[in-house]
Amino acid sequence: MFAIGCSLGGNLLTNLLGNLGEDCYLSAAFIIHSAPRIWEIEETISNSMYGRHDKNFGIKMKNLYKKHFDTLSGHYQKEKGINLK
Repeated sequence: MFAIGCSLGGNLLTNLLGNLGEDCYLSAAFIIHSAPRIWEIEETISNSMYGRHDKNFGIKMKNLYKKHFDTLSGHYQKEKGINLK
């Protein structure tokens, strides 16, 4: 399994890779233009447009999860013994 992260997704992917280290389940990762100094703009992004960015991000992640549920479910069950249902 591999992952691609762009902009804020690149920051999230970088954080995931750093936290998992050797235990990372990804075979490869590609990060495209991660946002520099995200800590300086995080509050602005969250508070601008009345939180729409966070809401839209959550909706898109939920839809992406639903779209790939069968693949993710099979992987986590086989590799980690975790049932996502």
